[in-house]
Amino acid sequence: MDGKPLADAQVEFEFQGKGGGLSLGKTDEEGKYTLKFGSGEYSGAKVGEHLVRIKTKSSGTDAQGNEVQTEEKVPEKYNWNSELTVTVTEDKTEGYDFELTSE
Repeated sequence: MDGKPLADAQVEFEFQGKGGGLSLGKTDEEGKYTLKFGSGEYSGAKVGEHLVRIKTKSSGTDAQGNEVQTEEKVPEKYNWNSELTVTVTEDKTEGYDFELTSE
């Protein structure tokens, strides 16, 4: 984001074709991710059009059992109201990069 890798972001590829489907990945320190679908047993994403969402907000509990939520770093135009799309091809089912800006 803003020219730097975005670590710990969830990347979602939502298949727009018949039958739908969702591929998920989590970015590492370098902003790289591996997509998984079908209960995590398959790598990549289905061939065809996908709506892409990238999110950093998460929730959970801390060591004392208190609910904790992290603030979303990514603008809505890349997640809840995403404008990101990608056409996945047979020879490239993952490895797509996205240039995000914080504005």
